[in-house]
Amino acid sequence: MNYKIIAMDMDGTLLNDDKSISKYNEEMIHKAMRSGVKVVISSGRLPVTLGFYIDTVFKNQPVICCNGSIVLDENKNIIKSNLLDKEAILKVIDILREKKDTYYHFYSDNILYSERVSHATRKFYKFNENMDKDFRLEIKIIKDSKEFIQNNGSCINKIVVIDKDIDYLNELREKINKVSKIDTTKSDIHNIEIISKGVSKGSGLKFLADYYHIPLNECIAVGNDENDESMIKEAGLGIAVANAREFLKKSADYVTEKDNNNGAIGEIIKKFI
Repeated sequence: MNYKIIAMDMDGTLLNDDKSISKYNEEMIHKAMRSGVKVVISSGRLPVTLGFYIDTVFKNQPVICCNGSIVLDENKNIIKSNLLDKEAILKVIDILREKKDTYYHFYSDNILYSERVSHATRKFYKFNENMDKDFRLEIKIIKDSKEFIQNNGSCINKIVVIDKDIDYLNELREKINKVSKIDTTKSDIHNIEIISKGVSKGSGLKFLADYYHIPLNECIAVGNDENDESMIKEAGLGIAVANAREFLKKSADYVTEKDNNNGAIGEIIKKFI
């Protein structure tokens, strides 16, 4: 098969555990680009937090962001954006407040909003310390999310819930899934990611394939976690990296011999492109 698109997850798939791209993977990515293949980042991250990678390794390539909520073309123009329903967001926040003050944050216009500094907010403050100002994520701590959303409207692409108690997260997810107009997924065992109904990396890949008039059977998708499953099933060739969660490997057409720290993406490009 002459594949035209390879869409790859970042964290746990392309990136090493230290969040870098190995020289081998970078060389193979550029080799694929030179052959005319569109090499697409497909991430749960916001565009701004992918900016460094977009401007260095993935120049002039389309990008799937925020689990498919935002899609950029090769010129970094937003060609698709799905926002969460305002009333659905308010219902979700009520659920998160039922039992305890559950940590969550949400993304709007390349800004992270949270009611307190904890979990991911600390991680992103650290991320900002190591980044040029053009690639830093703006973080705003607000007093009350419901009041903020009611007063400022809703331009929210994704909500992320984080807790160490997996049973509690499972309980929350069951309740949140009953709210209309939303879907949930996970990129880590300790989180829940909330997006608009029908939005996924799979829907993002399908949109891109249609946008560039490329059949889905000429697309490869690669990932390691639950939020990658939709695109792995959607693509003509769905691939799980060696370090992927076991259920994802069962959904994949191919499982790499190498993991994210040892050139899994390079292995795929060498074998299939």
